[in-house]
Amino acid sequence: AADITSFLKSKTVLLFGVSPTGFGLPIDFPAFQIQPLAGITYLYSPNLEYFQTADDAEMKLRKSQLWLCLKQIFLI
Repeated sequence: AADITSFLKSKTVLLFGVSPTGFGLPIDFPAFQIQPLAGITYLYSPNLEYFQTADDAEMKLRKSQLWLCLKQIFLI
């Protein structure tokens, strides 16, 4: 994780379907929790299929969780 984020000079990293520890981070945190670490903002989300495999009400809730996080990260 440190190698790729340093090489790309990342300020924000969105992890879709890759857990924080699976990406190589030293901590684990739940989906839809904005996590600052070493000057980088991380957001973990389940893979994109997660948003399609629910009924309409559940899908809307899942998408809104992600959207709220993205709005906060990108100051929208």
